[in-house]
Amino acid sequence: MPVRNDLPCSPSLTAADAGRIAIPGPRRWREWLGTAWRAWRWMLVRRRTRRALVMLDDRLLRDVGLTRNEARREADKPMWWP
Repeated sequence: MPVRNDLPCSPSLTAADAGRIAIPGPRRWREWLGTAWRAWRWMLVRRRTRRALVMLDDRLLRDVGLTRNEARREADKPMWWP
């Protein structure tokens, strides 16, 4: 089986695996797009809740067990960070 040199190097990719890599079919692309869409929606939810966290007053922050600095630090995170 010939080895394809155009594949990216990866510690988990061996020369034996290189010939068996196939482009995913339409069903796989739909699955991938569905997963990407769900991840994007979770990121938007995360961004919205982090912004709302900063709007809470000190009494409500105490209720959830956070300080003002912890809330600010959480709100400053990018939406793709968990």
